[in-house]
Amino acid sequence: MTAPRIREAPGRRATGGPGPVGPLALALALALALEPSTAARGAGPGEPPAAGGAAESARAAEAAAPLAAYSIAVDREASGGPSGAVVVAGTTDAPEGARVTVTLAGVSHSTGAGAAGDWRIEWPLEVAPGSHEVRVAVMTFDGRRGEASAQIEVVAGERLPRRSLVGMPSATRPEPGPGEEDFKEHTDRWRLTPPPYELDEKGGRWNPYEQNVLKGDLPIRGDDLFFVLTAVADSLVEGRELPTPAGVSTAGEVIEFFGDEQQEFYVENVLVSTELFKGDTAFKPFDWRFKATLAGNLNYVSTAENAIVKPDVRRGTNRRDDFFAVQELFFEVKLADLSPHYDFVSLRVGVQPFNSDFRGFIFDDVNLGVRLFGNLGSNRNQFNLAYFERLEKDTNSG
Repeated sequence: MTAPRIREAPGRRATGGPGPVGPLALALALALALEPSTAARGAGPGEPPAAGGAAESARAAEAAAPLAAYSIAVDREASGGPSGAVVVAGTTDAPEGARVTVTLAGVSHSTGAGAAGDWRIEWPLEVAPGSHEVRVAVMTFDGRRGEASAQIEVVAGERLPRRSLVGMPSATRPEPGPGEEDFKEHTDRWRLTPPPYELDEKGGRWNPYEQNVLKGDLPIRGDDLFFVLTAVADSLVEGRELPTPAGVSTAGEVIEFFGDEQQEFYVENVLVSTELFKGDTAFKPFDWRFKATLAGNLNYVSTAENAIVKPDVRRGTNRRDDFFAVQELFFEVKLADLSPHYDFVSLRVGVQPFNSDFRGFIFDDVNLGVRLFGNLGSNRNQFNLAYFERLEKDTNSG
């Protein structure tokens, strides 16, 4: 049916019958004007189908059908870009400008597809070399999308990217764990070959930076038995002028209060020490320890007055003396561990050095004795219980 049209003539209202058109009549006219025609709404029962109905149904069916998904692929190898960062790239059959979202290590970044279907993104965060899982999604403006995932291999370039020293820290994320290629099995940790470094360069036989079994750098047996050999030569030569009292004389000359001030002396000390101990002492105390130190001394004094080097004036003005002695000879053993924090108690017996206070103001000497010592409270408290038999010391050895 044909929808009626309502037109208002000049100078009068449109009528649908006798009398003026009321609100109800006007509403009925509008409803009739908005009613779809038979061709638009389809044929009714018993009516022939309209000519445009088939085309309209075809368009509706096409709109209701699901859209085909796009495909997307990821390159298997990601290399360094011009700035040293990792570049992830791939291809897709989506049109130019489609949004490509890449997710790597829990972080997502987006880019656009190129005219040829290629896409690439320079990853703004550091990525460790190795294998990583990447998830990629592409989406167009009409809602069609495609997804893919792949394992990529990140290859280190000529240089690795460095974080800027100034700037806000990037978002924290778990670092990938080391792979099997990062480890190498070594059966002897004491004889590892370090990478080239200034302090590790091999020198001559007497180079103090070269590792040596005799210096305790390497164990002599097993992993925790060490031997240390130490030799020290200490020489002192001194000449001076010192106000010296005039010596006793029977020459009948006038004796002055001060005599000749010239004095010279020479002291040579030689110490040879051997130490054998067991234990990984980088963090822990000795399991047991034996140490022996032999000392030799040679000293010579020359003055110009009598009774200076010896009370007996017949001994002259010069003196030469030498001696040999055992400077240290003790054995130490750890009795017990007192805590997991390397607190311990040990016993040391023999000729040993002992310093009673931090500065050594009260007692600092080497004597024969027995000492029980250790620490508590993660080495915050130290204790000593000692008994010493004072040894006779050589007067002229110093």
